[in-house]
Amino acid sequence: MEYILIVNPAAGKANAAMSLLPELTRYCKQQGLAYTVEATQYPGHGQEISARWAHTGRQVCLCACGGDGTLHEVINGAYGFPNASVACFPCGTGNDFVRTFGTTGSFLAPSQLDKGEELYIDLIRTHNGFSAGVCSAGIDASVAYGIPKYRRLPFCGGETAYRLSIVENLCRHIGTPMAIQVDEERFSGEFLMVTIANGTTYGGGFCAAPEALADDGLLDVLLVKKIGRAKIARVLPLYQKGKHMQGEKIIPQLQDIILYRRAKRVALSSHVPFVATEDGECEKNTGFEAAVEPAALRFRLPASLAAQYRRKKEQKIADIL
Repeated sequence: MEYILIVNPAAGKANAAMSLLPELTRYCKQQGLAYTVEATQYPGHGQEISARWAHTGRQVCLCACGGDGTLHEVINGAYGFPNASVACFPCGTGNDFVRTFGTTGSFLAPSQLDKGEELYIDLIRTHNGFSAGVCSAGIDASVAYGIPKYRRLPFCGGETAYRLSIVENLCRHIGTPMAIQVDEERFSGEFLMVTIANGTTYGGGFCAAPEALADDGLLDVLLVKKIGRAKIARVLPLYQKGKHMQGEKIIPQLQDIILYRRAKRVALSSHVPFVATEDGECEKNTGFEAAVEPAALRFRLPASLAAQYRRKKEQKIADIL
């Protein structure tokens, strides 16, 4: 097995990925692991690096050292190659997908390289490729889409840019008219948000799909209907903390606002352009389709989290039965 450390030098704060690199390389040397360091230089480079190594046919573990964007690129390069597995050392600002399995800090231990366990995870297939975590559309996606514009302003860091984008979107018309198909069910109306989840969390900690499992062959789909600005202030904190659900059900006070389904395919369409995100990558369109790709990728977990995840899955199955 060869370990390819694909490092995004711009990820996180204060070059977090580059700060972690000496610890990873030192561990590889101590354990006698074959490794190569590759640094990304431009958007999409992580996918190119990942695909190049996967194409060799050798057994490789492609290690995404960065944020969700870096992981997204590495996964898209690795997909379709049974000789390639993917690991993640989350050093970005969001680090959302790994929260499906446990804390971000648990994924930073170098020992997951040779002592971790591999799990076949599902992916979300779209016209752009594959996502591991969450695709979304609506006001949350529009906020993410607007952040880069504000980051270009002087003295406007990440949190300030995020808050300014929220204010801008709340000042606009709220709600997007959509026709939505979730497997065989159809919905129409104005929606505040649509979340299509393989992982539990997105947007830097919004636990929209607390019941999602990354290897069950289904997507967790949440449709949030249009509501007024005052109600948004009450609903969003619950949505952020995953408290809008109790087990497999939406809490009673939100059942008239949020619809929850588990499905294999989702299609959105609108007569007005809307923003959709795929693991944080934004794009404007009038249509968006997503489908689950079961058991699509070997993903490496720290051994302790693999055991914890198995228990969670077993408990969920027991609750259903």
